[in-house]
Amino acid sequence: MSVTERISHNQLRAAVVVFLIGSTPLFELGIKQKTDAWLVAGLGFAFGYLLMLLFLAVQKFDPSCNLVELLKRNFGKIAGTAVSLLYVLYFAYEAMRNVRDIGDLTIMTLLDRTPLGVVMIVLVLLVAYAVYQGIEVVFRLAEILIWGILFFYLGLVIIMFLSGNAFFRHLLPLFDTGVAAVVVAALRDATPFPFGQIVVFLMFFSSAAYRPGWSRFVQAGFVIAGLVILSTNVINLAVLSAPVVQISAIPFLQTVQSFEVAYGVGRFDVFVVILLYVGIFMKATVWALAAVTALTAAVGLSRKKATALLSAAIYGSAFYAPSWPEHIRIGEIVALEYGMNPFFIGLIPFLLLITMLLKRLSSRRIR
Repeated sequence: MSVTERISHNQLRAAVVVFLIGSTPLFELGIKQKTDAWLVAGLGFAFGYLLMLLFLAVQKFDPSCNLVELLKRNFGKIAGTAVSLLYVLYFAYEAMRNVRDIGDLTIMTLLDRTPLGVVMIVLVLLVAYAVYQGIEVVFRLAEILIWGILFFYLGLVIIMFLSGNAFFRHLLPLFDTGVAAVVVAALRDATPFPFGQIVVFLMFFSSAAYRPGWSRFVQAGFVIAGLVILSTNVINLAVLSAPVVQISAIPFLQTVQSFEVAYGVGRFDVFVVILLYVGIFMKATVWALAAVTALTAAVGLSRKKATALLSAAIYGSAFYAPSWPEHIRIGEIVALEYGMNPFFIGLIPFLLLITMLLKRLSSRRIR
């Protein structure tokens, strides 16, 4: 990574917040556990925080290196490059899913007669342009957007709470599906998405680690995003109830629309759609930026060529699912049944940390 690509601590914190919120309000975390969904989300946040500490520990062993450089240095050139290329595929896959998210969202909410391919090509071109500008531009954009995102999300949540349209009996009974089921659901579903996805920032921490104290900003961003996500999860259940949330395509949007119907006010749903667009765009951009940065670091490809190659791959592969429900179903299969999340979010970072610890202990013994 070029030493000129530096970001401030505030920009890093802002990017963490915007990224984690991202597309999360499209879904209700842990809704398979019905009224226990908010408990699943809360435990997922707690387990995700532990994962974040693991990633921070990995970075602190060598603050000047990004993930690809750490893999090459500790796993060896061949194995490190191979694993790095797998991460390129992982990052690009997640970017592709966000591109498809915004394509389907647009068709469901605004432009139902516009071809899916047209919506997605516009987004891919915007993402590619932002990625080509580099890390500094993308993170500066996050710093600009964060205040509007937080203001509108928190404003909408507060309005929903104070409207009298939220019934907290919908959150009961506690552990209706059993304690073990809630814990398992949190580990399987809510921890990897969205909280464990902060693993992508192992590609960017080194750009902010030139000054001490950067990790505190990461933790602060994680907590802020987690509180927003938990608030939207709780308000969805309190307003709609678990049975309605389970069949809702976009729960938070339906929550806001129910308020509009009850009180005769309008256009709040427009804010929700705009927030979703901005969040998903930024999340797709961060994923794509990580993929491009990893590819250039792994094989020495120029940023221009890497951006063009991965943008084409992301766009072409985004047509893989015939519908929004199928898109969601395939994502669950890849993440859980094929073990993508445990591999990239848990296993590799843990092995990397163990390898770094053993190398450090070995070097001390030699001395």
